Amino acid sequence: MKPDSPAPSDDAEPAQRKALAVRIRLHRFIILAAYAVIAAVSSAVAVTFGQAHTYWGDFLTRLPLQHWTWMIVISVGLAALAAFPSCRLYPLRSSHLRLDYPPLWIGVIAGIGLLPGFIFLIQKYVLAARADNTPVLTDWIVAVLLLLLIVILWSWGIRTLDDLSERMLLETASGEHPIRSAAEDEYRFDRVGKRLAHGLRQQRYRSIGLIGGYGSGKTGITNLIRENVEKIRHQAEFAQYPELWFSHTTCWGFADSKSAIHEILDAAIREVDDRADTLGVRSLPDSYISAVTASSSWIEQLWSLFSRHQSPESRLAGLSPILTALNARLVIIVEDLDRNQSQDFDRQAVLAMLQRIKDIPSLSFVLTGGRESTGDSLAFTKLCDHVEPMPTLPLVDVAKSLLAAREAASKAYGDVDPTPDPRRSDFGQLLRWDGPSLIPKYDSIERRLLMLLRTPRNLKHTIERSADLWESLHGEVDFDELLCVSALHVAAPSALDFIIRNIDDFRKTASRIESQDRSDGAINAPWYDRWQEVVPKADFDVDSVTTIIDYLLPGMVTSKIARSYGSPGPQALCRVKPTDYFRRIMEGEVPADELTDQEVLRLIEEARKGGSLTTLADKMVSSFAFIAKWEQFADRFPRDRLLELISLTLKEAVTPALFKRQPGSEAWLVPLRATYRCKPMPADQYVDWMWREMEKALPKNIGLANSIYDQFALGEPRLIEWDQREYCRDRLRERVYAWCKEHWPKLTPAEFAKAVDGPAGSRGWELCQLMFPGSSRGFKVKHSERSDWAWAGPLIQAAAVACPDIMIRQVANLVFKQVQFTVGPVDGKSLRALFGENGRNVVKWIADNSHRLPPVEGMDGKVVDDLAERWLLHGDEPEDGKATDPVTDNQDGTAPPSDS
Repeated sequence: MKPDSPAPSDDAEPAQRKALAVRIRLHRFIILAAYAVIAAVSSAVAVTFGQAHTYWGDFLTRLPLQHWTWMIVISVGLAALAAFPSCRLYPLRSSHLRLDYPPLWIGVIAGIGLLPGFIFLIQKYVLAARADNTPVLTDWIVAVLLLLLIVILWSWGIRTLDDLSERMLLETASGEHPIRSAAEDEYRFDRVGKRLAHGLRQQRYRSIGLIGGYGSGKTGITNLIRENVEKIRHQAEFAQYPELWFSHTTCWGFADSKSAIHEILDAAIREVDDRADTLGVRSLPDSYISAVTASSSWIEQLWSLFSRHQSPESRLAGLSPILTALNARLVIIVEDLDRNQSQDFDRQAVLAMLQRIKDIPSLSFVLTGGRESTGDSLAFTKLCDHVEPMPTLPLVDVAKSLLAAREAASKAYGDVDPTPDPRRSDFGQLLRWDGPSLIPKYDSIERRLLMLLRTPRNLKHTIERSADLWESLHGEVDFDELLCVSALHVAAPSALDFIIRNIDDFRKTASRIESQDRSDGAINAPWYDRWQEVVPKADFDVDSVTTIIDYLLPGMVTSKIARSYGSPGPQALCRVKPTDYFRRIMEGEVPADELTDQEVLRLIEEARKGGSLTTLADKMVSSFAFIAKWEQFADRFPRDRLLELISLTLKEAVTPALFKRQPGSEAWLVPLRATYRCKPMPADQYVDWMWREMEKALPKNIGLANSIYDQFALGEPRLIEWDQREYCRDRLRERVYAWCKEHWPKLTPAEFAKAVDGPAGSRGWELCQLMFPGSSRGFKVKHSERSDWAWAGPLIQAAAVACPDIMIRQVANLVFKQVQFTVGPVDGKSLRALFGENGRNVVKWIADNSHRLPPVEGMDGKVVDDLAERWLLHGDEPEDGKATDPVTDNQDGTAPPSDS
């Protein structure tokens, strides 16, 4: 792909296919017409001028003209009969009866229909002009010329159809064909073809060996040799040398080497036979002789008396006098010697045959293959006068082609780039090619990818496969990683198969191994051992493929789990959640019911341009999948709008209607995790902002208010300086306590229980977390003593009586201790401080309603009932050997404080 080549339009290929189909149909009708005319004219001439002319002439001459009229009617009828099957007047089932590509017998019927007409024309306009109805020399000449014209027309139609069929295959396929001319040479191979063509014409090279791997351009070089020979055919400086003719044979597909050798011989003879008589060197093939003589031994003996077997070498030697007489030289091209993997195909037999014809005058050959095809006994260097290793593509050319494909992909569909610009250099390594040299550092992923694609076939197929997949996956995968996977698919299919077979095992185990303490980072994983089994059989550059796989899936084929090429991108293949991008690339499409990356990215891009965040906030609250996708691409979201987005999601989170679509109210936590990128704000501004959000939540959802306080006050400080943390927490705590003390007494028990429960339902800890948040990192939180909230005891008791199903867990968590996340004995101090003299009634209420406790881990209803009954009988658990009197409900025997 050239960097400046325009991208073809979407309608270009269908239009070409349609035009090609019309041309093929036209030539099909020409062939059928040729058959019909040949049959009719030849029959008419035979009838009129043949041996039976006297009889037929007298008979036809005696016929009245109206009888010829009937013959014309019959002719038209037969022609209509031939045309009828091609018409679509009826829904005929047979596809071969259609007009698109009519069968051959229609031409035969048409010829029969035309026969009476040609006889009539010959009788009326040729013979009727003569008194004796006998043909003259002029008639014979006209008839012969007419037949010759028809034969030429028929031959031209057949040859054109063959050429057109080949062109159809080349144009309508995926572009898979070798270089056919210098106009298609994008890799500067024409210089090699020109040099070798001059060497062959000047007889400096009698035999040439082209050595290169699969897809290195060997066939393209042979085509360029032939084209350059044609260019210099009539140049004066080459006039003294024999003309070059070429025969071509590929060894791919033959069952055995003997068949390939016969095809090499036949191709050479056919090439010479187009220009001279080769009857003297032709003979029946061995397969035909065997078929004829197998049925009878006497036939075999008789055949041996009158025939002699000629070896391929002797038959080729027989061409030498013919070529010498014509001042020509035949160049035999033998290709794909290394691609035939049949067990009966012996490469050495073909090489030995070429060795034996090497010294035959007027014969040369060009042999192509890989180095592994040379064998130990007969290397290319011994067989060929000149060995030409196939040149690899310069890294700069490969880089330019990939950059052109990459740039075209980025501009083709107008997608939002998911990779933030500041971090492109971390994992979008291929962007480094934009530098002036275009050559990456030695052991980088970029250079390894270039090394893997240094053959024309690998480069072309990788770009084509990437472009095909990008058509359905544009914007939904990382193009750099898609390019790497396509390169593995084309140049190292066994490596890609290894990934497919082991990726699930790798993903399950890699995270566990990565969490282990390894001082040297070494691992001993099963997939790594499996990779070591693949390496010895590899037919690819192991170092390059290992580097590429390590870039895509760090630790899969190396002894360490560490991404050496920057942090993974948002669409990296090593990611599994929320999207498995490796599966997406392998499947080649995004399922219709799956949230696309571009849907989320467009809303983020709208925010970057200053648009409204309402739709984004609504989707974040409404869909868990959208939340995960937003967090995946959060680095693209503008920093200065994070607080605005958090406020909107908090506002939506306290709206009951939205919770019918999604349980939970933690969508705002996702943008919160991205606030580490924001600049710290003044402490008072921070407190004011937090309080505004908590004040909105407290009347409707105490749990949400707790989460806001927990994340912004007790969590890691993101939006304020570290030394301002305690100040902000105390200020916010004072406002929370003051608001609760002012507004809670105004609520009815049912309203209070509803606020505790929240629109999404309670988890049982809302009151405990709000009233007694505990300390954080050694800081004592204001208003966190039980006695500070004694005024709320009656309200909690009233709400418990009004809504026992909601309040049972809330009250139990306030009263019972927690021992390793499991309910423990009654906390007498908290009970007395919070509920005073009503503490015993509260415990008794818990015992009576313990069956209402939901089956959650850590708080079983039966266990709670047993603990409550035990406290009612025995009081607090003894700490100093002295039990507490459950009647007085106080360790020192005094009455508990009043609820005032």
